[in-house]
Amino acid sequence: DLYLRIAPELYLKRLVVGGMERVFEINRNFRNEGVSTQHNPEFTMLEFYQAYTDYRGLMDLSEELLGQTALDAVGSTVVRFGEHEIDFGKVRRISLAEAVIEHWKDGEPPTPEQLRDPEWMQWRSTKGSAGEGLVELFERYAEAELIQPTIVYDFPVETSPLSKSKPGDPGIVERFEIYAAGMELANA
Repeated sequence: DLYLRIAPELYLKRLVVGGMERVFEINRNFRNEGVSTQHNPEFTMLEFYQAYTDYRGLMDLSEELLGQTALDAVGSTVVRFGEHEIDFGKVRRISLAEAVIEHWKDGEPPTPEQLRDPEWMQWRSTKGSAGEGLVELFERYAEAELIQPTIVYDFPVETSPLSKSKPGDPGIVERFEIYAAGMELANA
């Protein structure tokens, strides 16, 4: 039997557990998902893992990788995409909740406390939990607005149950995604 894999994750993590401190693979992935302008069931991806660091260290490495890749590809960290000039030499960092508040379009923006309140969230989201609702609001209000490279971090545990909990805040996990041109470029 032959199989098309969905990701190299398990194999790379085994290498890290086995003692290799840094691993990566550029690979083909195949997923049984719908086709859209932002999703293709077959795609190429770079996946990497590094021991002895945290998600902030991986953010630093990702920023460096994006800037150097643009520089090597076009001779500049500034890349033209449609009507936008995107500067991969400057990557902004913002929490998921901060992004929702910053890009809120329906009157007075919510407070961080409201975004964690299940009762407040039930009137603004179709999802079952405050965490799932927060991600829904991010996708509704903020995602398409993130034109310049942006690292969005600190996701709710409900949407990332296998990620490391943030010390002092068990409802949040140490996870990030990178956006540019209103699209997700990376998930970490």
